[in-house]
Amino acid sequence: MTPTDHLNQNANAAKLNQKYFAALAALAGDFANLANISGLKFLARAPQKFGYDAAVYFHASSGVLVFVNRGTDGFKSFEDWIEGGAAAIAAKFKGPLKASVEFVLDTMKKLAAAKGLGGVKLADVWEVCCTGHSWGGALTEAQVALSQAIAAKRGQPFSQPMSGTAFGSAGFADAIHAFAAAEQVAVEDDMHWLVN
Repeated sequence: MTPTDHLNQNANAAKLNQKYFAALAALAGDFANLANISGLKFLARAPQKFGYDAAVYFHASSGVLVFVNRGTDGFKSFEDWIEGGAAAIAAKFKGPLKASVEFVLDTMKKLAAAKGLGGVKLADVWEVCCTGHSWGGALTEAQVALSQAIAAKRGQPFSQPMSGTAFGSAGFADAIHAFAAAEQVAVEDDMHWLVN
């Protein structure tokens, strides 16, 4: 079964499983085709800067808002390698790590507005899940570790539970902690993961 087949089979699932998030992570970067998956509504694409590339979708039957983070795209993603190296070696966070968290915060702010985002309102969302592979897995970890704490500090808290499914995640814990220190927030220590 292909990842696309698995996603389409779960179009009306009341609960999404780890295989669903693995299929999304496998297709990350092919955002146009993900928009055609049954039961998955495309809401927005992240502003592409610092090599960060992601999209957010809403799975209506489960009420899950899903952030899908693209991993490195081979050697043509030279910017990813530079930013990733800086994050891993020097714990620098100003590039994609910050962009990934800002994408979550901006999306949640838009969902909370009167019109919502793409017809979806914050009240429709029961859970927020993030997924990605490799570099996308590290960005998933940053989103789950920091988004709710930074949102609360900025006076825009959201109460939906947040979880992440990171596959083959790159090791950017030091960069995530540096980002948390700069934002003067604690890293979420009650995170729910599947890290492969």
